[in-house]
Amino acid sequence: MSITVQQICDVLPQTQCRECGYDGCRPYATALAAGLESDITKCLPGAQPIANAIAALLNKPQQIVIKQPSHVTALLNVDRCIGCNLCVKVCPVDAIIGELNFEHQVIESDCTGCGLCVPVCPTSCLSLTDRQEDLPSQQSNYAGMARKQARELALREKRVQEYQQTICEKKS
Repeated sequence: MSITVQQICDVLPQTQCRECGYDGCRPYATALAAGLESDITKCLPGAQPIANAIAALLNKPQQIVIKQPSHVTALLNVDRCIGCNLCVKVCPVDAIIGELNFEHQVIESDCTGCGLCVPVCPTSCLSLTDRQEDLPSQQSNYAGMARKQARELALREKRVQEYQQTICEKKS
């Protein structure tokens, strides 16, 4: 039985953190499904449970995840934050909160330490630092992803409603 890219994507946490070396979860899943990638332990946010699930899907022996999830978190210098919202948009687990033109905050317990927020900050107010507490539970990361997905869905629904309203107004 051939495993599809979607089946592997369904197992991956969809953090799009790029810690696996691919541009996101789908490219990693594509490489695994095509046999171009043999390392099933590259998903750091998913860690051992995801590696085990991929092994089962691909009918491969389980492998130990040697590289552990990051022990760093994003640190925000509030004195330099201009509230541009770029970091909020790129954070794959919704660990940065704030509104446009207002000070932002990093939710350390949700941050995976992927670092995607650091290069997009125009004022260099974000950096990575050693975590002050133990790593967040995987449930916490999934909760952050769920919040981000819910927010994006609500935004898409709002845009569809606005588009439909514009169409109705043009017909009137």
